[in-house]
Amino acid sequence: MASLHLDLADRGVLLTGATGGLGRALARRLAEAGARLVVSARSSEDLDRLIHELPEGAEIRGIAADLALPGEAGRLARDAAAVWDRLEVLINNAGVGYNALIEETDEKTTRRVFEVNTFSPLALTLALLPRMAALGEGLIVNIESCSGRGAMPTRGIYSASKSALAVLSNTLRVEVEPLGIRVLDVFPGTLDTNFDEHAYSESRRPGLCLSGGGCGADPAPAAERIVAAMGRGSGELWLDRRARAAAGLAALWLGWRERKVRPLRDWARARPTDHTPREERRWQLVQVETSFACNLECVMCPWTCERESVRYEGLMPERVWQAVASHLDRIASLDFSGGGEPLLHPRFFDRMAEAKAAQCRVGFLTNGTLMGEAAVESILEIGVDWVAVSIDGATAEVYESIRKGAAFETVCGNLERLAVRRSEGHPRLMINFLMMPDTVCQLK
Repeated sequence: MASLHLDLADRGVLLTGATGGLGRALARRLAEAGARLVVSARSSEDLDRLIHELPEGAEIRGIAADLALPGEAGRLARDAAAVWDRLEVLINNAGVGYNALIEETDEKTTRRVFEVNTFSPLALTLALLPRMAALGEGLIVNIESCSGRGAMPTRGIYSASKSALAVLSNTLRVEVEPLGIRVLDVFPGTLDTNFDEHAYSESRRPGLCLSGGGCGADPAPAAERIVAAMGRGSGELWLDRRARAAAGLAALWLGWRERKVRPLRDWARARPTDHTPREERRWQLVQVETSFACNLECVMCPWTCERESVRYEGLMPERVWQAVASHLDRIASLDFSGGGEPLLHPRFFDRMAEAKAAQCRVGFLTNGTLMGEAAVESILEIGVDWVAVSIDGATAEVYESIRKGAAFETVCGNLERLAVRRSEGHPRLMINFLMMPDTVCQLK
């Protein structure tokens, strides 16, 4: 690593991807070092939270920018330069993953990945280089990926975007050295962040953390080492020794690399996907209780007392759904019924759409009171396979004496609306009738 002592105190620093795991840790460490920060991420709200978490008195400004959009990087550079007159350091930390076999990749998604991982760092570099050259000093830090140094099944597009950045960065380091500008390439390895949660994916292919939970090293020590390396000079910084050794062997011995990744390739090809026929899926029917909460007080309901102490307001939390969603490619049919009214859940139709996109059959049992025009529209748009409506009486008097809080005419009207608008008998409509001594006669 070329030697250069850089005191970060009072230095203008632009940091992208500032609200992710590594970005947050870098922002904190840079603020502690006395840098004057411009932090960037897609969400203004996330930036505000980050700024409030940093040490009191830190000089920091936030600029929201979606680097997946062409032109956003140039706009970010201009806005950042307007905040601090001197921007001596650029840290290209923003990045997005893409988990897919090459044959599965989507062109639009591929372009977004390259826009974030390759073109935006290049655009920011080109915009700020003249300022650094005029100052006679500067530092550009590119957060790269060990995946960019060799074949990695299901990560080809992501790896290619990071490989392109690495070649650009290595060339830039040689070209701008006479200008007093240094370039540092960082290969962090796998860190325990939310990177996989925000990655693009085809056929629900997982990222590096196959369990869906966190994995990898703590980003805080990684940020500490990166900031220390920034003070020393330019070159390459590898935080994972094994990854560095593997990259070296891959460069010298292509056959070795290919043999090492073949098990991953075979696993990826054997793994069920959204295109696996339903009859071949592991679980033929899974019931998901989206809601334990209910908007009625029915005389035969066994859950009335239990609802008084239920957690999460009786609505399935996102983490529980994500545990199910990670296995949708193994499920043939999903029943979204439960002890409550599923239409009370604000994300009910989002989850049904996600399951339907994975080629699952989907359906649900409802009391019908909330199945208005908007709900019917969503049912038809998603392509719900079946809907069952609980109607325990053939007259308003009997029905409303059982389903306390419901209006018989409203429920019948909602059911009729769906029946009239469905196409070729889809979705299948069913009546759920609970037989009781006083209601059996009404089945006639």
